[in-house]
Amino acid sequence: MPPKRKSTSKKSGKPNLQTLINGRTKEETTKEQIEEYIAHLQEELDREMEERNYFQLERDQVHTFGKITAKKLEEVLAEEKILEKGLEEDEEHHLIEIKVYKQKIKHLLCEHQSTISELKEEGLVSIKKLQKELDQLEMEFHKKIKAGMVDIQELNNDDFERQRLLLQDEVTKTRNNWEQQVTETAAKYEECLNLFQEELENTETSLNKILQEKEIQVYDIPKVQKTNIKKKADFNLKNKVILMLILLFFKYQCDLLKCIQINVNKNSNKKCNVSFCYFFSQQSIKIPETKTVEDLKLENEALEQKFNGLQLEKAKLYNSVTPNIERTREKVGLRSAQLRRKLQDLTDSLAKSQTQLFAVLSDPNMDHNVLSEIANKSEENLDSRKSAIRNIAYKKNEILKVCHSFTSLFIYLFIL
Repeated sequence: MPPKRKSTSKKSGKPNLQTLINGRTKEETTKEQIEEYIAHLQEELDREMEERNYFQLERDQVHTFGKITAKKLEEVLAEEKILEKGLEEDEEHHLIEIKVYKQKIKHLLCEHQSTISELKEEGLVSIKKLQKELDQLEMEFHKKIKAGMVDIQELNNDDFERQRLLLQDEVTKTRNNWEQQVTETAAKYEECLNLFQEELENTETSLNKILQEKEIQVYDIPKVQKTNIKKKADFNLKNKVILMLILLFFKYQCDLLKCIQINVNKNSNKKCNVSFCYFFSQQSIKIPETKTVEDLKLENEALEQKFNGLQLEKAKLYNSVTPNIERTREKVGLRSAQLRRKLQDLTDSLAKSQTQLFAVLSDPNMDHNVLSEIANKSEENLDSRKSAIRNIAYKKNEILKVCHSFTSLFIYLFIL
């Protein structure tokens, strides 16, 4: 029986294996097709195994992430409970503190009201005391004023007159002293002004002389130009005469050479001597004459170039000097006008100060302090005027220096 079962099992298994390979039986398929089919099945099996492993890994990761999230959730819930407990405790402490602060505020308000009432009472008491003290002081002050008025009335008229006489003596002395000082200062400054006016006049005359000299030099320029033109014309004539003489000499030499050649053709025996004479005549006569002509031409060209350069320089100098002269005239005129105005202002201010001083000194009822202030102001004004006069003199010297430098430069250029 057992072997029969085996046979039956084999028989029953054959029809199942007949349709395994792509709808074909084992007999119909070749060995190569079976091997390909086996390789294909092996690949599918490997692929399925890889996919199963991948899914198992993903399952494990999901389980691990789930565990981690569960732990974190538990931790977060525990922290939340702790925070809720802390918040409840903080609320309780806060409510307790609020109650304590309210009680303290009530106590402070009570103390503040009590202190305000005490201060009001003390203020009323102090005001009353001060009022009493003020009344007493007013009474004492009125008493002292009455006593002082009585003392003033009791003063002797003799003492008052003596003091008045002493003050008058002091005023007269100070007036005399200031009159002397004013006269001395006025004399000094009048002398200074006269000297300054004389210096200004001298500067104006010197400037006018300088300008006249410049104008004369400017008018002499065309004369110098004419003389230079005449010299050039004479030089050109001399050069032309020399050239004519040289040409005549060359013609004479050519004629001599022609005659010598004719003689050479006639006398062939004397050929060597003639050629030697011809060579000697060329070397002895022609070379030095050519040298002199070339030298004269070069000298003539150099002189013409120098003459043209001098003409250009003359034109430039003439064009630059004339406006400079006009500018200097305008500047000198403006400076002199300004200096004259300053002198007039100084003289006017001196006259005003003198009149003011005489008016002040003529008043008999002037105070000694007022006189001292006026004296100080007058001294300050005098010092400022001294400084102004010094500045004017310095400016005058600068103008003279500029004029002298300009004239020296102008003369130097025309000499060149």
